[in-house]
Amino acid sequence: MKSIRNEYSKLGIDEFYKLNEFSYENPHYNEIKKLITSITIPNEYSILDLCSGNGEITTCLNNENILGCDPYLYKSYEQHTNKKCLTYDFKQIAKGSLSIYHFDVIICSFALHLCPNSLLNNVLYQLSLVSNYLIIITPNKKPDIDLYWEQIYENKFNRVTMKIYKNVLSLY
Repeated sequence: MKSIRNEYSKLGIDEFYKLNEFSYENPHYNEIKKLITSITIPNEYSILDLCSGNGEITTCLNNENILGCDPYLYKSYEQHTNKKCLTYDFKQIAKGSLSIYHFDVIICSFALHLCPNSLLNNVLYQLSLVSNYLIIITPNKKPDIDLYWEQIYENKFNRVTMKIYKNVLSLY
């Protein structure tokens, strides 16, 4: 398997996902599954599977109250999960595209570290306006989140890290 990071660099993220829309599989699925199933999210909680890919998180949780969001793999997500998927990208989220929603938890797996630095603070702020908790699963320790969210938990399996944050704006 080719390095996804190298393919991103060579092709760009947009082109990579156009070429791999229905064949993409996260090579760290086992780590993601182990981490996300190690915590308890009540079934009645509403969840946004942000940058949902083909639905790994949604499939692991098997919760009826999950909505996907992925600008590249939304068709694959809908095909794999039989659930609706929004198509917002980081630019749209930074501009408030999620403002009509409220989620108890937003889970972003293997994507927030790809958010351009110029958008990250606005994305984090907009997410804080629509959710109580934010769960980030990443292949590294990035991004550093110190605005709008307070880290309350961290777990690591192999080289994959999961961090849970609580909204400090206390809107809900």
